[in-house]
Amino acid sequence: MKTKKPTKSQDSSKIRFLFDLGNGLNVTEAQLKVYELGTKPNRPQELEADVFELEMTIKDNSFYLVVATLNEVELEGKTITLRKRNIQLIATFDSVSKLVTISEQSTIASAFNFCKFTTLRKNGDINIAASESALSVAYKMKNNFYFTEGKVSDVIISPPNGLQTNSYPMFNFISNIVYYCIVSEDIYNNYLNLTSSGRSFYGGLLHMILNPFDNIKSIYKLIRRKDQVYRPSLTDIQRPLKSKDLPKLNQWTLTIKVNDSGAQNFLISGPGYMTFDKNDRAWISNNIRQGTFNSSTFVIVLESDGTPAPFSPLFGGGLLGGAFGITTDAKKENIYIGNYGWGVTDNNPEVGSISVFTHEGTAISPPNGFCNKLNRVQGMEFDSKGHLWMCSWGNQDPLTPFDAESPYPFADAPSSVVVYLNGDPDNALSFETNKIHTLFGPFSLCIDSNDHIIVANSGNGDIGSSVYKFKLNEDETAIEYVNHWDSTWRRKNGYEWFKQVNVNSKDEIFVAGTNSSRIVKLDQNLNYCGAYKTNIFGPWGITIDDQDHMYIANFGPTKTKPGKLGIAIIPAGTSTAKKGKGEIQLMNLPTGGDEVTLANGFPLYGQIVMSSKPKGKGYKTPKCYQPLMLLTGSRIDKAGNLWTLNNFKPSFYLDLKTNPGGDGMVIFIGVATPTS
Repeated sequence: MKTKKPTKSQDSSKIRFLFDLGNGLNVTEAQLKVYELGTKPNRPQELEADVFELEMTIKDNSFYLVVATLNEVELEGKTITLRKRNIQLIATFDSVSKLVTISEQSTIASAFNFCKFTTLRKNGDINIAASESALSVAYKMKNNFYFTEGKVSDVIISPPNGLQTNSYPMFNFISNIVYYCIVSEDIYNNYLNLTSSGRSFYGGLLHMILNPFDNIKSIYKLIRRKDQVYRPSLTDIQRPLKSKDLPKLNQWTLTIKVNDSGAQNFLISGPGYMTFDKNDRAWISNNIRQGTFNSSTFVIVLESDGTPAPFSPLFGGGLLGGAFGITTDAKKENIYIGNYGWGVTDNNPEVGSISVFTHEGTAISPPNGFCNKLNRVQGMEFDSKGHLWMCSWGNQDPLTPFDAESPYPFADAPSSVVVYLNGDPDNALSFETNKIHTLFGPFSLCIDSNDHIIVANSGNGDIGSSVYKFKLNEDETAIEYVNHWDSTWRRKNGYEWFKQVNVNSKDEIFVAGTNSSRIVKLDQNLNYCGAYKTNIFGPWGITIDDQDHMYIANFGPTKTKPGKLGIAIIPAGTSTAKKGKGEIQLMNLPTGGDEVTLANGFPLYGQIVMSSKPKGKGYKTPKCYQPLMLLTGSRIDKAGNLWTLNNFKPSFYLDLKTNPGGDGMVIFIGVATPTS
């Protein structure tokens, strides 16, 4: 084979390819094709059937795909001919790889993590095309499951993954499907029928990944009674006692759970919201000091694969109780974090602030943050002109009803919407609650295509929830009121407790009503258009991808069964008038059978013995088998991975006064349209 003459950024390197299939399955004849991955599909380099080394030109920081079409395999001395089945296995590798293992597990790891960049051509070619940074995110996440040289990652086999979730058994079960499609023609044909693919195994696999709610039971039954070559598998899961309410298998999704902040002394606790910087690092506001209900004083920074950044957790700059406000400037070089602050008096600030850091972790804000015109800060976003808009919560009562004795002795301040022109704290404007407009508990805001600011007001028992629209006047000297909509929903509390508000590409407005368990839809003029209710349980966060699909983070009413927690997916164009399940599916994460633990190995609720029951009868805090907890939001990365935030522990009432903070992030692999 001819190779191009290397340039300064290229090197001629020998890559060795190795088959390592389950149960001693030996590949005796196959065709290999190698593709360099980029923004456009490239023509493959083909290897002879019996050649497993390739002298090829390697470019620095490049990624590659090898596709192996199996023609013939051998099992226990018996030859199995596959020429009529069109079974393709794949593996991905980078510019420093020397050994590439092709197996069932390499196929599943790469198929899931690169699914949003994959297309199938009529001739059977598998094309993967994306930007270098997007490919890098996908490849690093792939290594959480399976390394290129042929080893299952410690990340997926160990806590907080392992058997604390069903993702490792899921990974192995789908790998077993690959194995049995190779050794059994009947299973192969049935699998293709169930996955709506008449042409190839890989086409069926891709359909299964992109349509994870299709034919769950039928696909599971294909191999449930077969010997599980890769274990632990889904058939091995032993559900814990008293687990009737725990979610069961209802989707073909893979997840990675992360709970390591970078320091065992400062565990992740109550992640509220997040954003991504220019290096694809995830910056995550951290509400609480683990094991208490006091505000934390740090922010979590994770690499694109979920491992802690070198400077995580990050302190300083006025950080105290980061809540729902966190964003970046247009270049994603500086990160802005809203401080809400709560807890006992000694740990409770009279006013909130914002903290600002460079993307490399240097504090720009002073030790007490920027406070100009701010009270307790919640949602925040930049508009297209570089102005920073913020929700300033004036009420001194805590956001959640901790009901501690007089933790807030300070006088209330007017709630307001504040803008720092060009992000400058010394050049601030505000629009406060007044006799005409009641901005009670402004929780979140979003910005439409006309730079109108849409604000969701939570409300309370006396004041209903509302959505307001503002704009900056032409000479940028004042915030102007445009319009508002008052919710008429009423129940015991008389308010919906609005959380995140967001807009789609049509400037349609969606707002999450936690008390009402619905997503309200408004047109761009704030006219009510209906509400989504199916699989919506105490919603908090609304994420909308570039195709207008919505991902709803269920915080869940306090008495919600665990099986109702998770992410409700509302496809673009879904009607609010639909009844029954319709198109709205609920994506959750069942247990693998093991108790959930913190990053330091302690149980989720710690090892404290409570004694608050009548007559002094103590009781131990319960074991938890819910890896996906009460969620406040989600964000999508460049590979289409959905990062979800475990904000509250599942018990709610048990830990409301003492220990509410959830334990980390659950990342659903390749379920959304990638961000640009």
